[in-house]
Amino acid sequence: MKKETIKDSICYAVIMGREPGIYYSWDEVLRVTKGFLGASVKKCYSLSEAQELLGEKQLKGFRLAEERQTNKLSHLHMMNIYTDGSFNGRTNDYSYAFVTVKHESVTHSQSGLGTNKEAALSLKSLAGELKAVMEAVRYAALNGERNLVIYHDFNGVREIVTREIKPRNPFAKQYKTFMDRWIALYGLRLDFTKVKAHNGNEYNELVDHLAKEALFRTKISSTNNALEMPHIVELRKKALKVNKTIDCFSGKGKVRQKLLSSGENIYLSYRHNYLSYADLMDDIEFLVDVFIEKAKWKQLVLSRDQAYLFFLSHSLKMENIYMKLIRNKKVRKEIKVSKENNHLKGLMVKAITIKSPLNCFTVDEKDKQRMVSYGHAIFKRKRESFSSLSALMINVGSMVRELLKRAHDQQIAVNEEQCYLFFLSYSEKMEKFYQKKLKRQLSMG
Repeated sequence: MKKETIKDSICYAVIMGREPGIYYSWDEVLRVTKGFLGASVKKCYSLSEAQELLGEKQLKGFRLAEERQTNKLSHLHMMNIYTDGSFNGRTNDYSYAFVTVKHESVTHSQSGLGTNKEAALSLKSLAGELKAVMEAVRYAALNGERNLVIYHDFNGVREIVTREIKPRNPFAKQYKTFMDRWIALYGLRLDFTKVKAHNGNEYNELVDHLAKEALFRTKISSTNNALEMPHIVELRKKALKVNKTIDCFSGKGKVRQKLLSSGENIYLSYRHNYLSYADLMDDIEFLVDVFIEKAKWKQLVLSRDQAYLFFLSHSLKMENIYMKLIRNKKVRKEIKVSKENNHLKGLMVKAITIKSPLNCFTVDEKDKQRMVSYGHAIFKRKRESFSSLSALMINVGSMVRELLKRAHDQQIAVNEEQCYLFFLSYSEKMEKFYQKKLKRQLSMG
């Protein structure tokens, strides 16, 4: 009886880890310490012992350990980022702030106001926490950093990304989508570390101060909207003078037409991941990066300014096309399905690098050929029901389900992701075959 009492009272005090605290199973301890440099855990035989270990007497030691963790990671060529958010209940405004730390010194700081009013009302300061992480990841990726340690004081920042919790709030879903895309596109390696708020950590106190300061000043210390950057403002003025969208590009007519088609497909493929047109345009840098990568893969010449000019001058027209498409009930249903499939985030980026449709599947060569043949037949039949390739690709889910069913009937072991990759990477080539066949039929007319 005594042994059972001792066993029942055993717990673990995580002094240094992603989430310091008291845990009652080793699996929970591993979740918050595995892969965390400098993790410190002590087995305790009573709750009071664990509480004493993590009590006020240990706060100073905890802060020092936390700072040692930051310094240790900085020597491993990893960028350390502290993030925080704040909320003003009187004005219903939220703000964000982050600082980057390398070799024990702050290398960059940024803060600003959030613009999503719905997020402000529903999430309050948590909206700022999520915004801070997004802006920090954007800054780090665009400045060539790939290994990041993000220090935060809100649990959901990590759990949403690692799929431990499913976001229900629209802004939290947008955060999840943003993180998935940027991690996939730039090959980022993230480590999330929870810090205790207002606990004396100098970097955490700094971002807390910057976030609160942003709520009570009119001038934002660092521009948080790509569209308001001086260079982009000039391009926006230039975009107003563009008569034909194709004039955004240089080169021969055929090359410019290919770039135009690729840009439109990128816009319409990603649009349903955003709550509004304004949210998408706030993330214009991501669209530009994807456009440039796709152009490189197709061996087409495209400068960054040309990509920006295309989206700035042509986005409203593409938005009108998108709004017409979603009025169709079937298309709305497909958009809803694609939003719910979290594992599909980043597949568009992966599809860009696939040079042959056969590489989408991991079965033997004979079955690969059969899958390509089945996919092509499904594409041809579905394409006749849509006015354009863009409209069909928003409805890509129905093609994937039909291809999966055909593979199951033929006992070919492929999965949903492989089928999506096939249609995402090979659709433009199949469209060319379809257009050639259509022209032949019209000429024979």
